[in-house]
Amino acid sequence: MNVALVTVLAKPRLKRLETNYFVGFHHLIQSLRRHSHPLPPVVVLSPDLTTVPPGADRLQRVNTSDYNGIESIQKAFGKSVYFKLDAFRQPYDRVVYIDTDVLAFQDVSDLWSPNAFNTHAIYATRESKSLGLTHPDWQGRLNTGVLVINAPLLGESTFQQLLNLARQGKTYDLGDQGVVNAFLNRSEFASQVGELPPRFNTPSCVRVEGDWARYSQDLAMMHYLGPRKPWMQAPEHPWHHPDTQKLWDLEVSKHAPLPKLNGSLTSSLHTRMVRLIQRYEEWRGIRPK
Repeated sequence: MNVALVTVLAKPRLKRLETNYFVGFHHLIQSLRRHSHPLPPVVVLSPDLTTVPPGADRLQRVNTSDYNGIESIQKAFGKSVYFKLDAFRQPYDRVVYIDTDVLAFQDVSDLWSPNAFNTHAIYATRESKSLGLTHPDWQGRLNTGVLVINAPLLGESTFQQLLNLARQGKTYDLGDQGVVNAFLNRSEFASQVGELPPRFNTPSCVRVEGDWARYSQDLAMMHYLGPRKPWMQAPEHPWHHPDTQKLWDLEVSKHAPLPKLNGSLTSSLHTRMVRLIQRYEEWRGIRPK
């Protein structure tokens, strides 16, 4: 079976605060290589990079013009939040998609094994109160941070259908997750969706608002949701907890140092805004010159 491990590295188009997702990507791949052997080819989707980033095997350029006409967008990310949809058009028998704010703590090779997750077209973890995702709009939704996409849903046809839903604004969260859920909620796909056990996509907010005692017992991968990523110093966020930070710190302490990236993933908006904020803080005496 021809399988690829796929993720996205792109500039947050409208994000003011710097979030260098290459740091997350590096530690995601390092953690997977440490716990799971062997890894399938690592494919990075990006409209911004021109060479294969360290840790990846292949760079697949995202054509941003494909996403023209999408008006329902998250302000922090812009259209880059939708670039994940490119995973559905990749030429493989299975795509294992993982967000760059996910970290592995156990062997997760079942995700790409031909003997597992092979009876449905797609597998994802459902959001729930017990996982700490308490908003009513989130209940029962498929979280797209970790996906196992099999051949029946891979190809240009699926990609174009997802794009059409995005252009129609069929997304409850102004992003890819809403589009994928709208696509899979159609009656013809009811039998094609399989349940991915939460151990493969445990949201970090479970420590704060969910059943931590239950899910911490068999934690294979944690999804660090929210704007406060574990490699950042700020901003603070209610979902950021010292216990989940310690898990991150312990795992990444065993990884190779962050290599140099040939290219930039920092948005120009971030650069302009940060400079303005720094000058304002200097003027107010908040920041030393």
